[in-house]
Amino acid sequence: MQPADRLEVSLRPLNPGDAPAYRSFRIEALRRTPSAFTSSFDEESGKPLAWSVNRLAGPDLVLGAFDVAANLIGTAGLSVPEGRQARHKGTLFGMAVASSAGGRGIGRLLVQGVLESALAQSLLQVGLTVTADNTVAAGLYLSCGFEVWGHEPRAVVVNGNAITKVHMVNMLDGYRTGNGVRSRPMPIPDDGG
Repeated sequence: MQPADRLEVSLRPLNPGDAPAYRSFRIEALRRTPSAFTSSFDEESGKPLAWSVNRLAGPDLVLGAFDVAANLIGTAGLSVPEGRQARHKGTLFGMAVASSAGGRGIGRLLVQGVLESALAQSLLQVGLTVTADNTVAAGLYLSCGFEVWGHEPRAVVVNGNAITKVHMVNMLDGYRTGNGVRSRPMPIPDDGG
């Protein structure tokens, strides 16, 4: 039996048909926690719906978490560079959980979903940045196998305040799923050089 504070949640990749819900969710997340994102509320709220449609049709994965009423209650994305020498890694971006759904494991489900997608694409690592004072998110990432590799002072300036971002990476070599260590070693690509 699930604890009373847990929600039934389904995860799936968002598609262009989800653009209105995605846009509204993202704008609310930017309004609620402006220092958590590189984008600003003003910039995002000024973009047309077509921007969200294109984002969800593009090469990046954006996962959505939905409650039983099919409300979007969380998002996290995975971006993989197109360049040959960098396409072994991805970046987790746009991580957000609705305030009404916080503390119920949805963030962990989203991070795990992104990592599973990275493994399915044979990526070697996934990086991210998190605001230095966001100890809840940083703790989640650490518990999912991410490690700190650096700090970027003044990474963003929000309302005149310089914000430090912490750079983290999950090397995926020992990524654990709910069933134990993933079953295949992650090969290092050999480009013949």
